[in-house]
Amino acid sequence: MIPEPAADSYVRQQGIQNDVIDAATQIWGRRPPRDFDAWFADNVDRLVAIVTAGQQAAVVGTDEYVADTLDSLSQQVEPTASVQPEGLVGVASDGRALDSLMYSPIITAKGEIKKAVEQGRPIGADVVAAAWETGLRMTQLRVQTQVADANRVATGLSVTVRPEIGYVRMLNPPSCSRCAVLAGRFYRFSSGFLRHPSCDCRHIAASEDVAEDVRTDPMDYFASLDTRMQDKIFTVAGAQAIREGADIGQVVNARRGANGLDTAGRLTRRDVYGQSLFTTSEGVTKRGVAGKLIRARGRTPDTTPRLMPEDIYEISGGDRDDALRMLRLNGYILNRSGPRTGAGSRTGLVPELVDARNTSDVANTVDLDAVARAAARDEANRVAAEKLRQSKVLAPSVSAGVPATEIAATRATLDRIPIAAREELKRQYVRLFLTRRVSLLDDAQVRSRYATMVTSDGRPSDEVSFFSPTYGDVIISTDPGNGSLDVVAHELGHALDYRALRREPPSVTWQEQGAKALPESARPSAQTPVTTTVFRIQDDPYVKWAHARVAAGSGPEYYRLGSQGNASSGRAEWIAEGYAAVLNNNRPWLVYNSGGDEQAADILAWTFRRLGVIR
Repeated sequence: MIPEPAADSYVRQQGIQNDVIDAATQIWGRRPPRDFDAWFADNVDRLVAIVTAGQQAAVVGTDEYVADTLDSLSQQVEPTASVQPEGLVGVASDGRALDSLMYSPIITAKGEIKKAVEQGRPIGADVVAAAWETGLRMTQLRVQTQVADANRVATGLSVTVRPEIGYVRMLNPPSCSRCAVLAGRFYRFSSGFLRHPSCDCRHIAASEDVAEDVRTDPMDYFASLDTRMQDKIFTVAGAQAIREGADIGQVVNARRGANGLDTAGRLTRRDVYGQSLFTTSEGVTKRGVAGKLIRARGRTPDTTPRLMPEDIYEISGGDRDDALRMLRLNGYILNRSGPRTGAGSRTGLVPELVDARNTSDVANTVDLDAVARAAARDEANRVAAEKLRQSKVLAPSVSAGVPATEIAATRATLDRIPIAAREELKRQYVRLFLTRRVSLLDDAQVRSRYATMVTSDGRPSDEVSFFSPTYGDVIISTDPGNGSLDVVAHELGHALDYRALRREPPSVTWQEQGAKALPESARPSAQTPVTTTVFRIQDDPYVKWAHARVAAGSGPEYYRLGSQGNASSGRAEWIAEGYAAVLNNNRPWLVYNSGGDEQAADILAWTFRRLGVIR
């Protein structure tokens, strides 16, 4: 089970990173300047400033986070020294100056133009715009990595100064396959935190003897994905092998080195049994799992190379029993025994050498029935898959005294939300509390968390319903009045806005039309389609465009400027109340809150359906 301080820190750090990425994107812009170097000279201080601010925010409270995590595990370990993480701020994680690091996207952008020249392509506005977009993606990667690294190193320092404490690696989905197989392992304080660019995995501080309490199984992450995402992250054949009982670590490590996490085991084609197939050198040493199996049969990796799952399925010709036999022979299906602790240990999986020693021929190696039974009884995989099939959707926690009519109305609202959206909210740690007032919540911890909270417009928590982006709590207070068509749908609209797209953010393509007075020669550059990854509904380019119309109109001020008096706050409230209107099929209310702008209202309703949060 993930300790609450770790879950809270995960949400906070992701918010910091998203804010820094947004700020860097706004500075970079979508339209390329005439002179890349001159633009950089004018804007480098702004870029460095936002990275520095992000690093500062990311390192604040890391020592308290480690202490709170250990306290939640009933481990009070006093530090032997004071950590000063401020030294991590204002410098790149590789030690160079931030301004030097931030110039690399300019180099990348100019390199794209040089590549076009070398290919003999005409250098028009489209080439320059595409090069500038490549630089933007590099900038986003750079700033996210620097903020994440600052937090990781600061957390590592706080772990190091506490005797006998190490860390367990925590995933921050969506995660790549290499990160997935590292999840849940216990590492000594001195073990480096392996990461690739854009990696946002985290530390959970723990001692080795309680690491099991916070251990996260990679198979839980695999099982949380639908088949399409399993195939995308682990490859089609790799995911199929895992679903049929292969060890996830062996399948992924056969491609070790992907995304720069470790030294690569080479993938090469060899002539195997009369076919040209992919093989791997990973795990074929004397100590490797596949190496032990190969040598137990009296062979060597030179004469009997280790096959990749893709080619095992090709050779088997659709025969599942034969595929399972070869997966076992090549060290993908293992016996789950051995120790479960130690530096970097997760499962202690070992090969079954007895079966291997009793084999004399590749085509007739082991008892097929025994292999099929062993694969079918891979308990961890079966249980994980069952959890996925029976995953629970978001449901309300009802405190004492809430009227039955309010409970029924809340459940009716939830029933109108697509099951997949409710499952995603549950997966993203969103909790729904139904109470008369915050002070009357049954959950003492949640009640104390918001006891002294005051909203940005000065209202105490007892007088409002709200969503907390930090903790993921949706609090519905039934006693105070509210101005929403459906307050449950409104607050869940906020939750969906912030969290529904995190695990699988969509790519959205947007094309600016440009001002009417724009010269014809400049239109191709201004109107170049731009594709961006959207992590929140409010960041969708169509929603931004539609709300800009609403904000410029004369509709209700709350949905133009929100509680904080700015367009960003107004957009968030417009989305939330718009969700309530669309969920309740109340178009007049949607159009009214859009200032009478039917086009803006249509775009918002279309976006909800496009993103899967409305049926």
